[in-house]
Amino acid sequence: MTFDISSTNAIQGLDISNMDIETALLAVQSQRANLLEDQLKKQLEDVQKRNNNIISMNETLNAKRSQLAEMETEIGRLSTLSESDVAAAEAAGPVISAQAASDASKLGDLTSLRDALKGTLTKTSSDTQWIGISNNSTMLDDAAKSKELAAQLKGLGLSGVDDKTLKDNDKNGTVDATAASLKGWVSELDSRIAEAGKVPEQMAQLEQIAGQRAEYQNKDAAIADLKKLKTDLSTEIDNLKTSIDSEGNSQQMEMLRLQSLSNKRNEAFDMMSNFIKKMQDSRSAIISNMR
Repeated sequence: MTFDISSTNAIQGLDISNMDIETALLAVQSQRANLLEDQLKKQLEDVQKRNNNIISMNETLNAKRSQLAEMETEIGRLSTLSESDVAAAEAAGPVISAQAASDASKLGDLTSLRDALKGTLTKTSSDTQWIGISNNSTMLDDAAKSKELAAQLKGLGLSGVDDKTLKDNDKNGTVDATAASLKGWVSELDSRIAEAGKVPEQMAQLEQIAGQRAEYQNKDAAIADLKKLKTDLSTEIDNLKTSIDSEGNSQQMEMLRLQSLSNKRNEAFDMMSNFIKKMQDSRSAIISNMR
């Protein structure tokens, strides 16, 4: 049995030559109902695809509207930028001294030196006491190490560091200093370490302020670019809304066709059910008359 369907009402290719009239009519009705069922399923799929397409376009539309709102907000923000605001930010910005900038690059060395001197101070009992500057909790007084620490202290330019405050006081080959001198240098190192530790954050603040200055200087060009993008985006939104409206109209037509097919399918099944009932009633009447 083969079919070739050109419409919901056309049944072609159905071989009924060997059927009686009732069987042939039932076959035609059954085949028509099945074909309508298939067309209804396909129509449902088409409606669902179109519905998904509308959902996708609406999501895109909402995203573009959000972009448009962000552009408008950014244009408003740029428009309010003023020279006085930028100048005020620059005036209030941090000032990084050359010393702090230099110390920031060797913060680890400064911290190690400060901690070594603190360790040495734990072994002193009075400010006037002389002690080897490398004599701390991690090592005993060592000539080479004490000379290395002395060179670091002199290289840093700390207050009061000279050959009078750093010398081999006990003539044992190591560099010594008084506890008072060590305390002063530790205090100065603490201050320099604290200032050097602020440098990364201060640099970030200065970069932000520089960015504000550049943004202010380029704001007219930026606003012009944003307005052009806004115009292009508005056109895209209008086109998308038109497409959604067109798709919605097509969707309504598809729904009407779906309803029509559903009605025809139901009619076909009702006709087939009624036909089967009439056949059964006729046969029952014939059998009853034969008794």
